[in-house]
Amino acid sequence: MLPLPNLDDRNFRQIAEESIRAIHKLFPEWTDENFHDPGITLIELFAWLTEMQAYYLDQISHQNKLKFLKLLGVDMRQAVPSRAEVSFSGVTRRFILPKGTQVAAADQVFETVEPILLIPSQIEKIIVLSEGRYQDVTSFNDSRGLSFFAFGREARRHDRFYLGLNQPLPLGQEVALSVSLFDDYPVPRTPLETGSFDLVPSAQVSWYYYGETGIDGADWRPMEVSRDDTLDLSQSGQVLMTAPTAMKPSKMPLAADLARYWVCCQLERPGYEVVPRIERAAFNTVGAVNRQTMSQVYEFDGSGEPGTEIVLSDHLSNSGVVEVQLRDRDGGWRFCPEVKEGSEGRPGENRYTRSFNPDTKEIVIRLEGPVPGTGGEANVRAVSYRPEFRERRLLGRSNGLPHQSFPIPWSRIQKAGFRLQVGNRVKGGSGYSWQDWTMVPDFDTSGPEDRHYRLDEETGEIVFGDNEHGMAPGMSEHDNVLILALQVGGSERGNVREGEINEVLTLPAENPGIQVTNAYPSRGGMDPEGFEHALRRFRQELKRPTRAVTSEDYERIAMETPGLRVARAKALPLYTKGMSDYPRRHAPAQVTVVVVPFSESVKPATSPGFLETVRRHLDRYRLITTRVQVIPAEYIRITVYAVVVVNPDSQMDSRKVTSGLDRYLQPLDKSDGGGWPFGRSVYKGDIYGVITRMEGVVYIQDLQLNAEGPGVFKDANGDIGLPPYGLPYLGDCEIRVIKTTDL
Repeated sequence: MLPLPNLDDRNFRQIAEESIRAIHKLFPEWTDENFHDPGITLIELFAWLTEMQAYYLDQISHQNKLKFLKLLGVDMRQAVPSRAEVSFSGVTRRFILPKGTQVAAADQVFETVEPILLIPSQIEKIIVLSEGRYQDVTSFNDSRGLSFFAFGREARRHDRFYLGLNQPLPLGQEVALSVSLFDDYPVPRTPLETGSFDLVPSAQVSWYYYGETGIDGADWRPMEVSRDDTLDLSQSGQVLMTAPTAMKPSKMPLAADLARYWVCCQLERPGYEVVPRIERAAFNTVGAVNRQTMSQVYEFDGSGEPGTEIVLSDHLSNSGVVEVQLRDRDGGWRFCPEVKEGSEGRPGENRYTRSFNPDTKEIVIRLEGPVPGTGGEANVRAVSYRPEFRERRLLGRSNGLPHQSFPIPWSRIQKAGFRLQVGNRVKGGSGYSWQDWTMVPDFDTSGPEDRHYRLDEETGEIVFGDNEHGMAPGMSEHDNVLILALQVGGSERGNVREGEINEVLTLPAENPGIQVTNAYPSRGGMDPEGFEHALRRFRQELKRPTRAVTSEDYERIAMETPGLRVARAKALPLYTKGMSDYPRRHAPAQVTVVVVPFSESVKPATSPGFLETVRRHLDRYRLITTRVQVIPAEYIRITVYAVVVVNPDSQMDSRKVTSGLDRYLQPLDKSDGGGWPFGRSVYKGDIYGVITRMEGVVYIQDLQLNAEGPGVFKDANGDIGLPPYGLPYLGDCEIRVIKTTDL
């Protein structure tokens, strides 16, 4: 007999005894625990039912568990590829490195995620200008684990840093500057949701270069920035920039040994919650993902007329095989033959020519015949694949029977990059018309006319339906199940350490001596998710609010604002800023959320961009009848006057008392993100307790508190009342320490 798992290994007697022991906590007035008591009888009845339920649950198979997960709305996560930033060196001339260029760390292959112009320019000097003083920070940029403040520690307006290059940037061509910021803070940044959330930067920077202004003239000119992934140096990323005129060499303070070509970043509008610290700034750096693309598809809108041109610029199209598919009038796709330029075909014949531009690394495909179907509706496809993929992309021939399956000769398939077609012989003609089929997790909702298939990752097979739940492909005389697009990769093994990505698998002809490395480890790679992990993930996500209803919902959602480090959040229901006599007075349908960003300052400042980003995030979750207001905390300055009596042999002095009070009156605890509760009054008893707990203190002879700030008041007992969104911090202190022998 096969061993069965135990979801709950407690027996009847254990369940009953646990329930009886809980009586004292829940119902202390229930004192009769003998078997004749009807309540004990009911407990034993439900204990028996619980044991039986656990027994039947133990009989559930793995497939049943997967169905239960589906009912809960949970899909088991597939393998996730890791990501890294790779830098190229040894560049002797500028050239374009196309998207999809492969680099490797031992047996782990990575592909670049976008094209990049590699340039021979290198950063030789980095100088920071802050508070009117220059500082050479070049050594920080070249050392692992070190960083420098981009605009000094205060980051004031018009502070700047300069990058000195040994060669000028190419005129009128877009180059990518990669900036890596120090990010190891106690409060982590919530990951930014790519493409689905608009973050408002807290500050604003401008980029300049020293270049031509006219005849024999040179000055600082604005750089044309087409994309800024750093969001004005708020996070790590790339800045794509173009110098519209030629750069001119110049000498700078602390770098007067040589005339260099300078790029400058200037802070135009301050407001950073955390002053940016740059760990590394470099050109010739691009993102890479741990995967291999075997085949990929690009779709274009054809005009329907001869002469349509499409352009491909990726590495696979340059080095692999390229084919063209055209949509026919029945919705299928037909492969179009390639011909040489200048050759003539039959009138109305579909054909294409291909040419290559070595400077731009672009392949231009020109359709010589008319494009069938309706123009302008993604009716042209370019299919690029590796030469060795040609013989393996056909999985077999369909036989028309239900539940057909075809093994796939690859593992770790990325579902997002997988596309499948099934060919049917053209009636009254030659060749095949290829139909797109759609991947589904199961056939539960598939009908007999739905071209659906399932990718079984455990068995590595493509499975079709039975003509009732999903169509079964018809009989074919030749292989007609075709993989159109395929990407493989993704596992924890792709999380390689820094420096391990050190091989360019396809060296460019323009620069065969090029080298590659990764200055930081690759991260994010995960193996396929198991059932137990998916269930734990569901339980965690079940606790996450999906709609802001309660105060706790607003606070948690605000803390998870993408792209920000929100250290603290407090929701004030039925309150609007400026209201008096709260909470006895209410503001209907109003919720005010107070946020405190993580900062290294005593009073974390909140920029308008920070507040607007949180408000936009909350606006996605609020009820439609609720108005949400996001405000910063109000910092109340507390001054303390105290006379403290200590033992004769005590080393206590006023500085130690002030230090203890400063640790106590903290708007933000840097270690755990906590701090003083919002709106809680500062009582004299609190201060008494802090001081008297210090070693050597006998008693406090006198104590007085004062406060400065809007909405603050002092009652008859000398306690300080704060507004609902107020937080205290320690201001001036006048502490007198007297020994008992001096009284």
